Formats: sequence, structure tokens, C-alpha cells
Amino acid sequence: MTAFLLDTHIWFWYLIGSARLPAGLRQALDLARDSCWLSPISVWELGMLAARGRIRLDTPLRQLRIPLCSMSPEFLNLLKRGHENAS
Repeated sequence: MTAFLLDTHIWFWYLIGSARLPAGLRQALDLARDSCWLSPISVWELGMLAARGRIRLDTPLRQLRIPLCSMSPEFLNLLKRGHENAS
């Protein structure tokens, strides 16, 4: 199964259903929903943008199911494999 580490803007576009997100990527993310990860900084960044009024979120961040990569052993293993392959 493919795992995704989502960039802040990709995650935001996915959340709001933006047309900026290519349909193929949206479908891939829908299929891999349990294998999508976020950096905690992305959650912070979206919260800051919302607090400053630069974006509007229909659902408060605290109510979203957010898979944080820093808390995932699977993601750490993925990073380790990537590092080993780069060597």
C-alpha cells in the first residue's frame, strides 16, 4: 500500500475539496486514507492561518482525525527504509 506524507497545502486542499487538487491525487488519497500522514507543523500552520483569518475551516482542527507522522512507528520505519535506500 502507498503511504503519503501530506504537505500543508495538499492537506488543506483535500480538506476543503479544492479544484486545485488534481482528481487523480484526490482519488489516491481517498484510497489510502489510513496511510496518509501529516507533520505536526502542518497542523500548527493550518491553525495559525485560521487564527489569523487567512483561511476558514468549517470544522475546528481539534475535531479532525489527524494522523501525525511523528507519532507513527510505521512512518519512522518508512523514513529508515528511505535512508537505507539513499545510502
